[in-house]
Amino acid sequence: MPLYALRQPPGDWRGDVELLVAAAVNKRRLVGVYWLPGSGRLVAVFRDPVDEWGAFERVDPEEVRRGYRMECPRGCGYCCAVNSGAFVLDVELGSLPRWARRVVERQPSRVVETSRGAVRVYMLGTGLLGGCIFFNPETGGCRLEESAGRHAKPIICRLTYCTLFATGPEGRVLRIPGSRTPKYRPATRREWEEAVKALRERWMQAYKAAARRPPGGAGRPRPRPAGIPGWLPWLGSTSRRGSSRAG
Repeated sequence: MPLYALRQPPGDWRGDVELLVAAAVNKRRLVGVYWLPGSGRLVAVFRDPVDEWGAFERVDPEEVRRGYRMECPRGCGYCCAVNSGAFVLDVELGSLPRWARRVVERQPSRVVETSRGAVRVYMLGTGLLGGCIFFNPETGGCRLEESAGRHAKPIICRLTYCTLFATGPEGRVLRIPGSRTPKYRPATRREWEEAVKALRERWMQAYKAAARRPPGGAGRPRPRPAGIPGWLPWLGSTSRRGSSRAG
């Protein structure tokens, strides 16, 4: 079956949301997000997507096979816990459990005008330290995924990764620190678990520090407003930044 990559986001609300809508409609056809060393691209790969938007382009299956699939290790939670910037599109509400839909509809939102009409974007990063409202600090996981499965997660969370963890032709790998673009080395199970533990401890320490500060007090971190520019464009190439996030 042919494989397709989501086109590189232009970096503006209108263009990025149009691509996200196309990706959301094809959420169940998502194969994964891959770093392709040959072309130097980080791409979201789909299996034979429905494309009414011109949002996808063919990708060589062999290049994908040789690439590195981004992973979100269970129990880490760092991207979700602090300044998540997460959001959900109105076209995704129907895939959410009823309780989650009610929560989302009470969140701050904005309307983005696209070439195919208006899309409402609900901001989820309004928890402590800008964490996602669906982040479960007890498990380090996502309450949506825990209650309704992986496909219930917002498409932005399925497309963005820290790029630290991946699986490739050699199996489980970790990103080599200091590399401008992703370079990976094989990792043992212990090394993998230690990296997960280190990230988990970082957000746990931040939560403890925030809890000790008085509400609204000086130095208390504010949630970062969610926004797409500077976020989703990392998918196209990591040459401008060291990572592309999500889970």
